Amino acid sequence: MKLYGILAAAAIILPAFASCNKEISESGPVDKIRLEPISLSTSDTKTSVHGNEIWWTPSDKIAVFSNIGNYLTPYSLSATSVEGSNAVFAGEVGEGTTDFYAIYPYSVAVSAAGGLIDITVPVDQTAKAGSFGEGMNISIAKGTKKPGIPQVAGVAFHNVCSYLKFTVPSYISNVNRVDVTCDRNIAGSTTVNYANLESGSDTVTGPGTSSSVSMSGPFASGSTFWFVLTPGKVNSLTIKLSTEDGENWTRTSSKSFTLNIGQPKNLGIIDFVPTLQASAEHTKNKDGYLTGTEVKVDLGLPENLMKDVSNVSLKVVSKDGNIVWKYNSDDVSLNSIIIPSDSTWPYLPQGKYTVSGTYKTGERSVPFVSTEFTSPEPEFSVNTPSAYTNYNTYKTSGASIANGQDGSTIFDIKNNGVKISEDILYKYASLIGEGGGYSYTIDGNSATAGDNNNQTWGKHKVVAKFTFDKVTMFSPALTCDVTGLPYRAPSETKFNASGKSWTKISGYGTSINADKVVLRATVAPKAYSPTFHIPSNINVIINNTATRNNVGSAYTYALNLYDGSNTGTSIISEKIGRGATKNYSGLTATMTNTYNKIVASYSYSLEGNYITVYKFEMLYQ
Repeated sequence: MKLYGILAAAAIILPAFASCNKEISESGPVDKIRLEPISLSTSDTKTSVHGNEIWWTPSDKIAVFSNIGNYLTPYSLSATSVEGSNAVFAGEVGEGTTDFYAIYPYSVAVSAAGGLIDITVPVDQTAKAGSFGEGMNISIAKGTKKPGIPQVAGVAFHNVCSYLKFTVPSYISNVNRVDVTCDRNIAGSTTVNYANLESGSDTVTGPGTSSSVSMSGPFASGSTFWFVLTPGKVNSLTIKLSTEDGENWTRTSSKSFTLNIGQPKNLGIIDFVPTLQASAEHTKNKDGYLTGTEVKVDLGLPENLMKDVSNVSLKVVSKDGNIVWKYNSDDVSLNSIIIPSDSTWPYLPQGKYTVSGTYKTGERSVPFVSTEFTSPEPEFSVNTPSAYTNYNTYKTSGASIANGQDGSTIFDIKNNGVKISEDILYKYASLIGEGGGYSYTIDGNSATAGDNNNQTWGKHKVVAKFTFDKVTMFSPALTCDVTGLPYRAPSETKFNASGKSWTKISGYGTSINADKVVLRATVAPKAYSPTFHIPSNINVIINNTATRNNVGSAYTYALNLYDGSNTGTSIISEKIGRGATKNYSGLTATMTNTYNKIVASYSYSLEGNYITVYKFEMLYQ
């Protein structure tokens, strides 16, 4: 059966796709049954759909299954007269036939026992502009016949399948194959329940055996073609157009629809629906400041389509469904588009986003297949923080001011900013870490803004940290020299303060207490100060008070500047008589990074003779 004339697009709703080249032999059991002639004339009842007629052609052939032979053997009847939707088919059936089923086309019929008619919906179909291919539209009729009388009038054929209607876009040429794939079987071997078919039930055919159907061309650009498919619900569908040049144009839809018997589902123009590809990159200005984000989108449009595209519209959607950016342009000369930073919200916080949109050809907007992309973690730099010790004060402002400051404190730690634009920091304040985003470490240990006292003497690395958009970046380290000067014992610093204690070198009975150092023993006693941190040569002033006990003769009390091997140069060496107290003020020395500690010593010959050091003070000079 062939569709002639022009069918209105809205008149029909398409069913599923199907095709098969299965042929049924005309030889076999038929020649074992005595035959009698039959002349079957069709009625146009139910051969038209909403006023769109389906006409017969002179080459049509139908299969007839007779009750003689238990509806298992097809008899072939050929058209002898055709007038539009009416036709006469003639041939032979089993002698004594009273009931029969007629199936069009002959090639798809298998059997019709018990009113369950086995057919094969073609999986491979042929193209015919404005219609389905010849021999594709399956229809079935039931009739009765008086034995010995050939004429059977008014046989009404019922459409079995549905139709999927599509139009090849004008910008695609040389299409030679179209494939349709669904989420369910739409063609192949199936069974028709004739009682349901005659009653108009929605459940007519079985599940079929193939979920895809192919149609061979040629396919003229801008022309409409029909697939013939089994009816039923379709939840997802992919239609692919292939060209002689090896190009493939694919359209996928997950929108559900129903293929109804005898009605076409119009897919319209099979526009190419490309899948977008996208990536995000954060932007910086010439000074290295984070200023926003750009999203690069590859449209994936073929070159031969670009000339017909008049507009591209895109949108960037956050994971929670909010549209964060929009882009619209009539300049579609490039297949790759940079969506620039939005002036209102220029930065895309790290995370997942979706880009979707449409392109326009003529007056039609065609959707892209959306894609997900990731906005990366931000990269930014934190400026070196500021801080100082009294060594900085000594170098810049002199000894007098430095001696008024604590020698074990790092003062006034604070940030010097981060290389993120003020616009970003203001608009995205919610992305800044707790406490304004800044925190600090000294030698990797947590520190606070402002003053940090009781530091060990030596070089320290002060680092500022800043957290933005869940990323913490570290500044270059600021070196702070904690010298230990000025040093006073036993006032601010005790002789045996933790980490800053004087230490015995030799001498039985030598003791170091919080308020004094006692040098006594049977051999010459010595005690040395803590080791000071001297980044570069420092001139110092030393004040010292020592008292000799009232035993024995005068022996020598000495202060020396020592290096790591306990050798050095003399600061003072003087005999002290018994019972004498000596106050040494204004002693001077130059300390270096090797000569960086003081040793107090005493020589004697009698047990019980000792020196007590009550005061030791060393200041910047």
